[in-house]
Amino acid sequence: MRDSLDLMHSICSTVVEDLDDETKLVVLFSLNRWEEIQGQH
Repeated sequence: MRDSLDLMHSICSTVVEDLDDETKLVVLFSLNRWEEIQGQH
């Protein structure tokens, strides 16, 4: 599970590099929310 999360992070980081700042913030916020939700289970 941990590995797939790390993989997703590295993919997201790569994709995020190509985005503008506003989109970057939205993506990072969504990721943080998703991790919070995952952490509750």
